[in-house]
Amino acid sequence: MSMTTSVRIGPVRSQGYSGQRSHDLRHGKALDYVDATRSHLNTGDQVPTLDELHQLNEDAKYAAQEAAQALWEAAQASGDQEAIKAAKAARNACRQRYDRQGVVAYRAILTYGREAGHVVEALDPAEQDRLARAALQQVADTLGTRVLGISAHRDESKLHYHAYFAGVTLAGRKLNPGKGQCRQVQTVAAEPYKHLGIKRGKSKDMWIEEGADPAVYTHASVAELHARLPLELAAARQAVAEAKVELDRIRAEAAVADFGKMLAADEAEKLQETVSALRTRVDELETLGGQWDAYIDSQEAYSRKLAEDIKAKEGEFGRLTGLVDETRAANELENQMGKGAISVENDKTKKMGMA
Repeated sequence: MSMTTSVRIGPVRSQGYSGQRSHDLRHGKALDYVDATRSHLNTGDQVPTLDELHQLNEDAKYAAQEAAQALWEAAQASGDQEAIKAAKAARNACRQRYDRQGVVAYRAILTYGREAGHVVEALDPAEQDRLARAALQQVADTLGTRVLGISAHRDESKLHYHAYFAGVTLAGRKLNPGKGQCRQVQTVAAEPYKHLGIKRGKSKDMWIEEGADPAVYTHASVAELHARLPLELAAARQAVAEAKVELDRIRAEAAVADFGKMLAADEAEKLQETVSALRTRVDELETLGGQWDAYIDSQEAYSRKLAEDIKAKEGEFGRLTGLVDETRAANELENQMGKGAISVENDKTKKMGMA
């Protein structure tokens, strides 16, 4: 089960993008679980700023609209009803306005199971990056969008990759992958690793559908969350710190002029709300972490009890096997003794007949 690779993706709103970007680029306050002496081993692309990302998304929207309009005009000229239907669908797909305050990208993390991690980490770093880029590009192709800002983190406990998928697809739609697409993502992401014997990771739903023992997918889900939670918690904490710095800056500027103070008050209020929301998120993650720690402890205790029960059953099985062997040996001895008695009786009978 640990010879697997897995990609997890999730939406990033405009408000939280800069904090996630800072984490990926190792900007800001050092994180507890990061070994700074190994940060120079990290590789990757420049992650676009929020303004650059907005521009990329709006350019994709504009390009899709232009292409759809050209397709529509050509279809109208041809009179082909099927072409007209397809062109109309293309125009409708990119009609929705891009929202700069909404979801601007999907963030991805590419991770490896325990055994797969050993295999990948034994490769040359350039080959590690090549395989990861191929995997993430296939994911982007599946989602119909572009992959941005791929980066390798080698300064944490396990090698993993972060990347972003543009929030606007090449067809001009808002990126919003469904459950089926997310499953397909897992499959295509594993393709570049096939020659290494590494396969796609499985979701809990797939384990259930295949009739797996609940202990298997429960352990997998717990392990995954246990690995991911510190990353989410650290990112949320970093976002809080950045928001507080921005809040302090605005408050300082507000003291310079009355007019600036009036303008900044509204921004300060909004940022204060942001800080409060982020603090709530941190509290939620810390509570969730505590709950999962307790759950993991209970699962480990349950596993130990199962191991003890199995050991006891094995002992009982050994005892019963021993009894069976003893009974079989006694029966064989009795049979041999019976055959010996019959042979002696036959000899006596022969001697009496000869007499």
